[in-house]
Amino acid sequence: MTDKQKFASAEAREGNGGREGPIEKVCKLLCAAGVMIMLVVIGEDVVSRTVWNTSLEISDEIGGYMLVAVTFFGLALAKTHGAFHKTDFFQSRLPYNAQVVSRILFDLLALGVAAILLWQYFRYTETRFLTGNTAPTKLATPQWIPAVPMVLGMAAFVLAIIKSIIGNIRAFGSTPSNERSTWNSD
Repeated sequence: MTDKQKFASAEAREGNGGREGPIEKVCKLLCAAGVMIMLVVIGEDVVSRTVWNTSLEISDEIGGYMLVAVTFFGLALAKTHGAFHKTDFFQSRLPYNAQVVSRILFDLLALGVAAILLWQYFRYTETRFLTGNTAPTKLATPQWIPAVPMVLGMAAFVLAIIKSIIGNIRAFGSTPSNERSTWNSD
């Protein structure tokens, strides 16, 4: 079995087929943009410190904001591609339908936790917006701006979990012809 077949097989076991929808594609673009912004800002700081022996003193702040954005927008992508930790050594010993039920139960638990986090991140962002808090830095960034990616990223993650649950419900009762119940450490 080739690496591509193993990857496709692992995605099929996750119940979502690893297919990126429009939300995941937007998250991927935002992650790429965040990494590019970090590269430019940090690169500028390195050059200005080396050449002119000075700094704009914004790379830490903007880099931190971009790190948060990339982390939260990456959650939905990680879920869609099955990149989170799994217990394959345990799951592989279960019959296929028991594996599907186990994934559904785990996703329901994850959905509950993610929904609570989404609610709390929304409340945090709303509070920062209503109070008008700003960062105590040269940029004086309104604190609701860097909090928005937390809300949007967690919302995309919640939708990815729901998509996974629906995919696993559809997979229940079917037996994949190319799957074997053997442990695979890859």
